[in-house]
Amino acid sequence: MVIAPSLYARFAALFVGRSDDYALQGANGLYRRAGRPLTHDVLYAHLQGDCTIGTYVINTHGSCTFAVMDADKPGGLQLLGQAQQALAADGIPSYLEQSHREGHLWVFFQQPAPAATVRWWLRPYCPEGMEFFPKQDQTDGYGSLIRVPLGIHQLTGRRYPFITLEQGRPVPVAPTLHDMLHWLWHVSQVEAPTFDVTAARSQRSTHGAVNQKRSMTKNDAPRPSSPHTMIADWCASQDSFVLIGHYVELNQRGMGHCPFGAHHDHGQDRRRSFKVFHPTTPGGMCWYCYAWGKGGSVFDFFRLYYGLDARDLWARIRAGAQF
Repeated sequence: MVIAPSLYARFAALFVGRSDDYALQGANGLYRRAGRPLTHDVLYAHLQGDCTIGTYVINTHGSCTFAVMDADKPGGLQLLGQAQQALAADGIPSYLEQSHREGHLWVFFQQPAPAATVRWWLRPYCPEGMEFFPKQDQTDGYGSLIRVPLGIHQLTGRRYPFITLEQGRPVPVAPTLHDMLHWLWHVSQVEAPTFDVTAARSQRSTHGAVNQKRSMTKNDAPRPSSPHTMIADWCASQDSFVLIGHYVELNQRGMGHCPFGAHHDHGQDRRRSFKVFHPTTPGGMCWYCYAWGKGGSVFDFFRLYYGLDARDLWARIRAGAQF
């Protein structure tokens, strides 16, 4: 298939996150880091079906050009359709892609946006139990990756299209790959907010929760400050399963995919290495990552998750921050 340079450039602009490296999908569906720059020839081979690649969502500057919601359980495609409607109601265009399990919902940005801003802005739209990319606010490694669309999935041998939902049923947006590349030329890229996430979190702590699912300009009533004077007391008052479960999907054994992807091969925990449990000492260790070899309290989880130092996080909790 001959791809016009303009279509090829458009495809690369939409779907390439980090350009200095990428991952190759194996026959088992898993990925390994290539360790070399993502070239035009590799992208072309991906579209031709000669290989299948994944792109690292966060670039070397800590920014993203897209966000993705990933549904991999039955009924997930319908939930993504609902999320698409909620986004549209707030003026945010998004696009459904079918996957080997259920589907992905993509939002594209006009300019690269900091990963922390993207998560603060769009993650609240993501249905419960689904993965949201970028998975990290920031990373000192590679972070998470996602399959680049329109290649042939190495496990199933299928090429998954972008779709619309008509009466709940997926319908491809175009009949051929070439037509779908033309269709991508017309997708909209939204302007990401430029607010300072640190300031927004501080505002959330001191003036009430920001209404993330809307314009993020309306505040709820101010919350009272925390009554706890010790970090351990605050940790002891929390239900680790409920609180961490809002950020990590846990199975009945308390196991989930570790959210600290930089410490895992290829920037993503695919083996549910992360376990949440009841602490033996009130306020003590309640989670552990077997692959990373580290764990900690609820406080430690949020310190690492948001990339804050202990003093800053504790000040925000004392001011009434909610998680």
